[in-house]
Amino acid sequence: EPLQCILCGIMVPMEELRKHELETCENRKVHCRNHHLGCNAMVKLSERAIHEIVSEKQSTRQCLYFIGHSSHIAVAEDDITSPWTLEAWIYRPPVMEAAKSYIRNMLMYLAEYNLAYSAEHVVKNQVLNIVR
Repeated sequence: EPLQCILCGIMVPMEELRKHELETCENRKVHCRNHHLGCNAMVKLSERAIHEIVSEKQSTRQCLYFIGHSSHIAVAEDDITSPWTLEAWIYRPPVMEAAKSYIRNMLMYLAEYNLAYSAEHVVKNQVLNIVR
């Protein structure tokens, strides 16, 4: 006899319900994939990708204002009522990864600089040849 999953509402055969709730239900709570980096969030599997999007978190977001006794949070939402909590996520790359990225970028700009420098000297020599 099928039973309704309390997490997602679909009907599942009774003998498969436990397995469904633990392994296949899209609404079961799972750790963020960044758990090993310190994120302790437990999110619905169906919403985990949204939680883990890093590129969107780099854009300008709503802001916290802490000014004396008039502190408040501007989130542009009407339906948030207290009590509430705030989750913040900051990614800091390992030092070696950051150093490699910096060196890679500098080498890329060095190549562009060399091309521009060479082009500038070609133009200067052409101008000098015309003037002479």
